[in-house]
Formats: sequence, structure tokens, C-alpha cells
Amino acid sequence: MAKGAEPRFKKIKGDDVKIEIADVGFWNKIRLNQLDKNAALKFLADYVKGYKPQSKEYQKRARGANDYLRQARGLFRKEAVEMYCDLFKFPDIDGFMNAKNLKAQKESWTAPDTKDLKKLWDDLPQLEENDPDAYSMFLMSYGAGLSRGESLNAMKSWLGCEEVVDIDGSTDTHYFIHVQATKDWRPKNEKRIRKAGISKAIFDKLRELINVPRSQRADKIKRINLTDEELAKAVWTKSVVKVAADLGVSDVCVAKTCSRRGIPRPPMGFWAKVDAGVLEHPKGVCPDFVGGNKVIQFTQESDSYIIKSGRNTSSKTGVGSRLAKWFSDHGWKRAQVSHEMRKLHLSRYLLETGDMYATSRQAGHGSYKTTERFYIGTLRRHKVNIELPA
Repeated sequence: MAKGAEPRFKKIKGDDVKIEIADVGFWNKIRLNQLDKNAALKFLADYVKGYKPQSKEYQKRARGANDYLRQARGLFRKEAVEMYCDLFKFPDIDGFMNAKNLKAQKESWTAPDTKDLKKLWDDLPQLEENDPDAYSMFLMSYGAGLSRGESLNAMKSWLGCEEVVDIDGSTDTHYFIHVQATKDWRPKNEKRIRKAGISKAIFDKLRELINVPRSQRADKIKRINLTDEELAKAVWTKSVVKVAADLGVSDVCVAKTCSRRGIPRPPMGFWAKVDAGVLEHPKGVCPDFVGGNKVIQFTQESDSYIIKSGRNTSSKTGVGSRLAKWFSDHGWKRAQVSHEMRKLHLSRYLLETGDMYATSRQAGHGSYKTTERFYIGTLRRHKVNIELPA
């Protein structure tokens, strides 16, 4: 129903979780009067068209269709509507929100075969040597249960340890990755802000990998010079978020530089109104500003992250794609490598602790039921020794 760039958000000052819209992206192209019950049902029907309802492939596609619809509805939850209601005039979309999903069997996760994993583990030293960033991403998902997004945004400062006193009075050193909000990224929800435990061996390896030399391209810190006039033209040609992406810095960095240099910026919602044709495109003309020749230097902010190359791209050069390709080249048949390693970590964590609640906290899930239903597989099979009654 609408295509284009993904919406972008930015931090609300003084709040660790809540965000506000920086650029509405394709949302501005959505015609809400099309969102009715028939639109939802047609999408679901088209997605499974040609598949027999009892077939395995139908069930897989039905689950996928329901998930896509759930994500689409998520754009119009009450909380979301309140956040950007000033940008849209909403018709009645109750039919779209309440249309029944397809009947699909819930799929439980099955752990990978031990033999397949051993083949991968034997070859992991090659991954560490050839691509330390992909290896770091693997360690954070397999060793700490971090999600893909958490791994990509993990910072060096997240690695930590602390002395913990147990209920019996004994003390031990706990190592962790402290998942938390950064200036340009937010965890999925408040539960995801956590200290995900890791072993000392993986903690030490991650710290070691941070200092491993990357390729010249990855290690090089790029600096871009702009004059006041050039920066003013940039922020009145496209949104601050897009300017920041071009410069390789955060939108907060660009906004603060504009404020410091006295460069006016378009108000909130300006580019949405330009895209909607309500306002004319300024074409780089900044009102009430006399440009200067003072040079501003922007330094790309990559040195503070654990992963240093391919963090901000989903292309073949992105670290997630590189990790997936390496696994595929070594016989891995499943999709979503990081997600699979996260599930494997949580299954091992539960096996070792026997505590479902602790496993749910390690995952950052809102409910242990989510962990139990979608993230846990059987790793150890128990032999049944019940004999015939005498």
C-alpha cells in the first residue's frame, strides 16, 4: 500500500526509552482510508493463495502473513497514534485492526543438530581471523543471547563485571553486556534494558577483538569538512536524519552543531508536509541565515562500538550478511543466523540454570511465556527407564 524509506526516530531528552519521530518516511504515503477490514483479509488471502490449508508450506506462509499484519497494525496502536497524530488525520480503521488472522499452527523451535554445530565450531577460528566483526556478532548472540539489533549497537562501554553476593553469602564475579539506550538507538522495550550475562572467556575474547586491527577501510576514521553555509544548505535540502547518514554521524550530532553555529533547522514535521505537497521544497535555501566560511569537521562515530564495520547496512557488505554467508558456506541451512544463535544460547542457559524466569530476564522478554513458546529447544534427551510393573 506504500513504499519508501523506513520511518526514523530520535531520543527524547531526559528519557531512556521513549522516542519521537525524526522522519516519517513511507508513513506519509499511506492512505488511511484504504485501511479497512477488506484490505486486511485480501492481504492474508493473497499471501497464501495457491497453497493447500493442511500443507506445511501453507502453515509457514500463514504464520508469515499474520506476522506482517501484526507489524502493520503496530503502526497504529493507541500509543503510536498519540505520538504522531499531529501528522495524520485518522479515519475509522477498527475493521483493519480487528480483522481475524489466518488459522495457523504455532511452530516450536527445534535446536540444531549437534553434529552440524560441531562442524561449524571447528571452523570458527577461520571466521575470527578473517572477519573479527562477524565473529564478534556471533559471540554476542551465541554467548550472551543478544538480538541482531542489540549486537549491532553494542558499545565497548557495555562490557562490564561486578562482584555479586549470593543468598548463601558466597561471592562471585559476574561478567555481562549491559544493553541500554544510546544517543541514537533504543532497545525494543524496557525489559530489553538489562545486564545479559556472559562467561569470562567470551567477555575476554570480545575485549580482545575490539583491539584487533581491521582492514584499512574499517580502521580508517573518516573526517568530512563543511562550511556553515554548506551545512545550512544540507539541512534545508533533506532531513537532519538523512544528512547525518550522509556524514556518517548521528542526527543528534548534526542538530547540536546547527544549534552551536546558529544555523536554523526546519521544524518538526516539516519534511512530511513537503512530501505531502502542503509546503514547497526549500531547495537548500535557509531563511534568515547569513552563511559563513568557518569550517566544521565531522568525525564518523565508529570507534566506540564493538562492531566496527558494516553496522549500518543490510547489503552484502553488512556484518549480518557476512556472518550469514559464512555460516551458509559452511553448511548451515537455516535463516537468521543471529536469531538462531540467540535461541541456542537461551536453550543452553535454561539447561544450565533450570530457571525459566532467569532465562526470560536474560533474553529481555516481557513474559517467560514468550521465552518458553518461541526460544527454547530440547538440548538434552532423557532416557525413560520406567519398567513393567512387577
